[in-house]
Amino acid sequence: ASSCTDCTAGHFSGAAASTCGDCTAGKFSLAQSSSCTDCTAGHFSGAVASTCGDCSAGTFSGAVASSCGNCAAGTWSHFSGAAASTCGDCTAGKFSLAQSSSCTDCTAGHFSGAVASTCGDCSAGTFSGAVASSCGNCAAGTWSGAVASSCTDCTAGTFSGSAATTCSSCTAGTFSGAAASTCGNCAAGTFSGASASTCGSCSVNTFSLAAASTCTNCAAGSTSGAGASTCTVCPAGSAVTAGTCSTCAAGKFSLAGSTICTDCSANTFSLADASYLLCWYLLCCWCIHLHSLHPQHLLRLRWFFYLWCLYYWLDQSCWCQCLHSVPCWFCRHCWHLLYMRCW
Repeated sequence: ASSCTDCTAGHFSGAAASTCGDCTAGKFSLAQSSSCTDCTAGHFSGAVASTCGDCSAGTFSGAVASSCGNCAAGTWSHFSGAAASTCGDCTAGKFSLAQSSSCTDCTAGHFSGAVASTCGDCSAGTFSGAVASSCGNCAAGTWSGAVASSCTDCTAGTFSGSAATTCSSCTAGTFSGAAASTCGNCAAGTFSGASASTCGSCSVNTFSLAAASTCTNCAAGSTSGAGASTCTVCPAGSAVTAGTCSTCAAGKFSLAGSTICTDCSANTFSLADASYLLCWYLLCCWCIHLHSLHPQHLLRLRWFFYLWCLYYWLDQSCWCQCLHSVPCWFCRHCWHLLYMRCW
């Protein structure tokens, strides 16, 4: 040959070469090159390349690369050229698919760890905001379903513990306000049914102990006011009338806990509010009886009736009537006890 021929781009030759060699993939050359140059990281080339191409966003390459690889799911690269030598990891709370140029935020109700290819759903009883690395438990007194961005307060009459998927109803005899972690017992004198937000007061003539689901009627002969924890027995000399303890009228009597006032029997009497028969027997009848007895019998009965006279000496009306109307032996022996009562 009368002269040498230049090697074209993508080829090379050494001294005294009879031909030009091809640059292999991952290398390139300009015209008249004696060797091929390696493609740097973030670039690539095929065989016989005159230049190296840039890796696009979402891909990467090392040095002497024949092609760019896709960034894996959970990683990203928005660079091109020399900066695209590696893919970056998505941080917690974000995710990416393969060949992504960026990571996407997890929405509220979801979460992810680092290098995530997807976001997970928050389970019932938990919640999260956007870009969450984990889901938080719902606090006591609240609840949530799955994929919740926030927890919902329990309504009044219900309650929940931590991480609850639903609120439970308060049992009868207990109550709660909104967002309650427990139900409180109704106080004595009050009651509630299930799912109660407040306890109701027991009505008049009923009562309850603490944590009662109903109020109990007072026993016969006893009463109570509204909101009572116990019933009061009507005292002697009174009885339950129209739901209250009423004083027995004169001529009637009662024992404690009575439902009615009882009439005094014949030859007895009582004042108002009598708890027993003041049952002063009309002793004139005894005088009349004694007047008809034989004197021998009177002597035998003398001391017995003297004590009787002493016991009932306060019955002024009877004795005065007896002393003035029946001149019997018995009445005459009692006159000294009755002097101050009759005269």
